Amino acid sequence: MASSVWRAATRAVLTYEGQYAVNPKPLAKVQLNYDVRNLCWQLLGPPPEKEDSFYRHFDGTPMERPKKFEPVAKPKKSRPKKKTK
Repeated sequence: MASSVWRAATRAVLTYEGQYAVNPKPLAKVQLNYDVRNLCWQLLGPPPEKEDSFYRHFDGTPMERPKKFEPVAKPKKSRPKKKTK
């Protein structure tokens, strides 16, 4: 029952490539629905296509934007080198 609730919730909130395909791509692009994106402004900030109009002073001059966080790359595990004789 729990998995059917999650499926219904994701269908109502998200859209992704191949959503109604039999075998969707494993790394398909996932987005919030248009209505949900409009409701999440205070939580997530403005959507990328509206950032320019959002970050402006009252007189229309551009405002400094907050820094975007870059994903942190996982450090590569180094294997110990084999001793050669």
